[in-house]
Amino acid sequence: MADGAIRGESARRWRGWLRRRRRLVVVVVLVVVLVLAAAGAGWWWAARGPSEPLCLGLYRSDVAPVLEAPTGIVTVDDSPQDADGYWICGINGSNGQILNVHITSHVDGLGGWDGMSAQDSRASIPGAVTTRPPGTDATVIAWTAGGDAAAAWFEADSAVIISTQTMDDDRLAQQAVVPIMGTLISRAPTLLDRAGYRTEPRPTPKSTSTPTPTPSPEPEPEPAPETTP
Repeated sequence: MADGAIRGESARRWRGWLRRRRRLVVVVVLVVVLVLAAAGAGWWWAARGPSEPLCLGLYRSDVAPVLEAPTGIVTVDDSPQDADGYWICGINGSNGQILNVHITSHVDGLGGWDGMSAQDSRASIPGAVTTRPPGTDATVIAWTAGGDAAAAWFEADSAVIISTQTMDDDRLAQQAVVPIMGTLISRAPTLLDRAGYRTEPRPTPKSTSTPTPTPSPEPEPEPAPETTP
């Protein structure tokens, strides 16, 4: 009788241990599944990257020559309307490079040097290239300096600048400046419109000089009539 009681108690303990073991296995499996799902979601996000358009108006094909693949977006202000006329947006790349987009409706706030305007200062950088996109009132300037590349769109009191950051490589900057300039020319009008930073062209000042009056021609004297003898 005592042996049967002992065997029954042992069986109950065995069954209890199995139930606890099964619960532990189920918990471990659930944890592993959740971890793998989270890792998969992170990989999927890293592969997919931020949603388009990037920084109001750029696309993966625009930034690929410089960044390879965009991995993140950083902005100082959430929207241009919160930025008081000067909005900055940065795009991080899978190759470690950073592309900055500056949009402003106060071009004078960009600053210049040697008493020059912001536009003239950029145009004076050695090796800078200046062009006028057809059908626009804008001036585009592209340059490299200090191992970085940049291009600027100047239109009335507005400007868009796309530039690399901490590239620190003159050779890479020379390779990047051409696609950056092309992206700027194709996307700057959209960026200004979506930011609400487009400004009207400055009016041409009217001339205040007094026009010189044109003298009236004097009438020719009529010939005297001939007398008959």
